[in-house]
Amino acid sequence: MWVRYCARMRWYPWCQGGNIHVADLDRSPADGSLLTMHVVVPLPADHRDASEVHVAVMPDGEAFVYVAWNEVRRLDLQGTVVWSYDLGSGGDEGAAVAVSPDAGVVWVWASQMTDDGCDHLLVLDAASGGLLDEADLWTVGYGGEFFAHPDGSIIVSVGLGQSEFANFHALFDGGRLLVEEPAGPLRLGRYLRALSPDGTRVVASPDGEWDELLVYGWPGGEILTSFKAPDLLPEQHRSDEPTFEWTTGFLNNGQLLTTIEVDQKALLVRVDLESGASSVIGEPFATPRNLLPLGDGTWIAADDRYDRRAARSLRRFQLDHS
Repeated sequence: MWVRYCARMRWYPWCQGGNIHVADLDRSPADGSLLTMHVVVPLPADHRDASEVHVAVMPDGEAFVYVAWNEVRRLDLQGTVVWSYDLGSGGDEGAAVAVSPDAGVVWVWASQMTDDGCDHLLVLDAASGGLLDEADLWTVGYGGEFFAHPDGSIIVSVGLGQSEFANFHALFDGGRLLVEEPAGPLRLGRYLRALSPDGTRVVASPDGEWDELLVYGWPGGEILTSFKAPDLLPEQHRSDEPTFEWTTGFLNNGQLLTTIEVDQKALLVRVDLESGASSVIGEPFATPRNLLPLGDGTWIAADDRYDRRAARSLRRFQLDHS
């Protein structure tokens, strides 16, 4: 559901019911209110039944790009197709899309799009949709996501199935796409969860293990600290097998917000990276809380349960109003 950026976000997009929804975070108070909408635009008719639609918004909010059914399109706010780019007839296991901070290029990761079955990373011209450069990755992924770094580069995290992950660092510079694999354990065997707002730290979990968070320096890959789920819980919430849920992110450069599942309930937990101190925020939820920390001390949370046919209820919070 979530698009993960460490840089400041103004727009939050998602797709539901054949429509692209874009919320304006600048106009969305962090008091638990519903997000304030910027625009709702119907998908083109031939993509309204797509099961997976991945969306990114242009920095000025006047257009967006999306990926569905092996095709990338740019739409204006009236839903008119500005350009399309065909990803080919390869597999359709997953995709990710992002727009550079200067609105110059569109990043696309597409699974199994080459003849040999490897994943593909592309850089498209944001204005015309033309291909600027591309690279084949060695992975055959079943899902991928981007972490946008403040320097304009992209971290690509690819799920390989069976709780295994591979990670790449990509930069488009001087008209060329440069792709490197991170140093040390961040290359392979770590599920990336978050990138700090200043781009100096990443949070990851070991493949297949959900009871530990590891904090690494970026881009060096040195281990800075780690946290076990049981150690972050007060005595009254202890159990035999607490685990971290999917949603972990930076509240700010020095604090994490994460969700720990214990006894079939979910606890929202704040963690200080320097001291290791933790605190539970609010009451336990009946199901794991779906949240996105924004790096500015606030976060977006989705209702625990919602009717997929109805409008998704997304709200913004901060600690003073949690």
